[in-house]
Order: sequence, then structure tokens, then C-alpha cells
Amino acid sequence: MVLAKCEMQEGNVGWHNKLTKVPLLHLGYPCLTEYLLKKDVYPDVLDDEGNTPLDLLVLRILQGYYTTNFSAAYASVCLLARHGAKLRTASRGEWNEFLSHCAARGVDRGVLKACGQPLWVSGSPSKEEEGEEEY
Repeated sequence: MVLAKCEMQEGNVGWHNKLTKVPLLHLGYPCLTEYLLKKDVYPDVLDDEGNTPLDLLVLRILQGYYTTNFSAAYASVCLLARHGAKLRTASRGEWNEFLSHCAARGVDRGVLKACGQPLWVSGSPSKEEEGEEEY
């Protein structure tokens, strides 16, 4: 994979695949996620569709992208959560559906609660939805 450092919004630096322009945090590989976060990559970098890495992982888990590799995707969710990552496009309902999905898989959701998740990017329409999280 060819990497290039690129200037991101708000002056933060993110890493992209030179060929696809996809922010690498959006790929969901735990080792890569951990490496990039240690390099102080902005955890809420947006892709071309306005998703943060946390949005994309949560939504893709719900869409069944990670049926055979759920534990790796969830590990990336937890790494992002520990670094204060926020949601932007995922709704509170989708977050609760994600938590239910995690419960059905038997994973410890306590780490997400301990990190204060869910957090939303300021001004996100999804933040305004009513309801409580179902930990």
C-alpha cells in the first residue's frame, strides 16, 4: 500500500492510500488503527462521504461487512473510542443497534461506556436524536 501524508481539515494530518484517497483509519485494521493513532492522526478525519472512522466501522458492522472479522473491527472501534473518536453520520438508533449486535456477539461493551461513547461531532444532526444508550 502506498502511503502519503496529506493535510486534513482543521490543520490535522491524516494518512491516505495514494491510489484511492481513502483515509487509512477508515479501513478498520486494528494494527494500522493503533499505529496511526500513536502518530497522532486525527481520529475524526472524514472520508469523501462525511463519515468519521467510527461512523464507518459502526455502519459497516451493521451492514454485515465484518461477519468473519468482527473481532478485528470491534478492536478498531475500541481503539478509536479510547482516543475520543466521534460519530457524525451514524444515528443514536444505529448506535443502539450496534450495541445490541455487540451484545449478541458476547463482546464487552464496557470499554465503550467507560470512554463516554457515543460522542458526536459538534453540530451533527444525529447528536440531537432523543434516547439513551442500551449498554
